[in-house]
Amino acid sequence: MAKSSFINMFIIIVFLVCSGSNTINQNHSNTAAINPGTTIYSDMNSSISQKANEIVLKMEETTDVVSINTDNELLLAFKVKQFDKLRLKSIEKKVKDKLKKAFPKHQITASSDLKIFIEVSRLHQKVTDGKIDNKKFKKRFKEIKNLSQEQT
Repeated sequence: MAKSSFINMFIIIVFLVCSGSNTINQNHSNTAAINPGTTIYSDMNSSISQKANEIVLKMEETTDVVSINTDNELLLAFKVKQFDKLRLKSIEKKVKDKLKKAFPKHQITASSDLKIFIEVSRLHQKVTDGKIDNKKFKKRFKEIKNLSQEQT
């Protein structure tokens, strides 16, 4: 009797482990839809967003970055490692300071908020698909920037 309950318990554990790893793979494929380190630009050349992404990705606390820019503004959203989420405010300040040094002529908005990251990624996708014009881009850019400032 003890042997059959042991076998049943083993089968249940194997089943749970297999189904759990499948869920992890599905979540991983969903997050892969948002391109890490993506850059978008409207009126500026891409070098500003690319440089900003490189600067932030070099930091060991960050895992993913997306940025967009206009003539004189840069909006950057980033993700941090799970362990470093305890220090979000200090990491966000560190990112802003580095970007202000690198781009003194630009107004920098940096956020570690996941909602801002998703919104910036969506805007990026619309621009790359050609589904948004410059006027709507600037309006949406401003909305995301305001949302970012409200949440801080």
